[in-house]
Amino acid sequence: MDENSPKGVLLRSVYRLFTILARVLLRYAVSAPEAERLLRRAFVDVAAQDHGVRGRPTSKSRVAALTGLSRKEVALLIDAPTGSSADRAPPNRAIRVISAWVREPEFQHDGEPRALPLQGPSPSFEALVQRYSGDVPYRALLRDLERTGAVAVHDEVVHLRERAFVPRGDNLALLPLIGEEPAALMHTIDHNLRAGSGARRFQRKAAFLALDDAGVEKLLHFAATRGQALLEEIDALLAPHHDEHAGPTSRRHHAGLALHVFIDPATPSSRTSIS
Repeated sequence: MDENSPKGVLLRSVYRLFTILARVLLRYAVSAPEAERLLRRAFVDVAAQDHGVRGRPTSKSRVAALTGLSRKEVALLIDAPTGSSADRAPPNRAIRVISAWVREPEFQHDGEPRALPLQGPSPSFEALVQRYSGDVPYRALLRDLERTGAVAVHDEVVHLRERAFVPRGDNLALLPLIGEEPAALMHTIDHNLRAGSGARRFQRKAAFLALDDAGVEKLLHFAATRGQALLEEIDALLAPHHDEHAGPTSRRHHAGLALHVFIDPATPSSRTSIS
């Protein structure tokens, strides 16, 4: 196969993506056969959903032909339980609570998040957690938020210090991001690949291939201040258009703008790239 063909370029890019994913999977004792089974299931699901002929469901024979798997394996994968499906993980409970605190007028004063009494009827921290975190005890969630510096408690009053909840350390709350964040970017890349002369979604980055330590520190500081401010501006702009409890006849989208800092230690060049 020609390595400069579209397929060759794509496979090299996918290999780089797989090496990063393998590093995370091995850290959590996920074996290659376990990961491969998920990959095969993903191929079967997409072939079945997206490649029917003239609007008809995709047959198992056609799925086998598209994916290169045997019809027997396709049948086994289709009939297997969907515990490893690609359904989106529910949002982190702490994120839901902070988002409601920032967005909902009931928990605001002059457009800013209120300092909330720890207990009591709404607006209180207890009422906020009961409404937006499900069955998690409010004191347990408070400990998580205090540990990350998102809130501070003085005289039984809870103050919001950070408008974003970022799990610290090797936290299980980070694991759903493995599926959420790269998937969101891949959806955008896939859309832009198929757009042709149509409208493309915004996808840009500023990359420096030989940044020194001082430059990295400036990057981190800029992202933590200006990046956070931009996200808060977008949150305020779009909050009036967001309703998780909208009825089934109301068209809703999972959409937003993602920002992240990337630091790749193995890039020996001095060029600057904005794309």
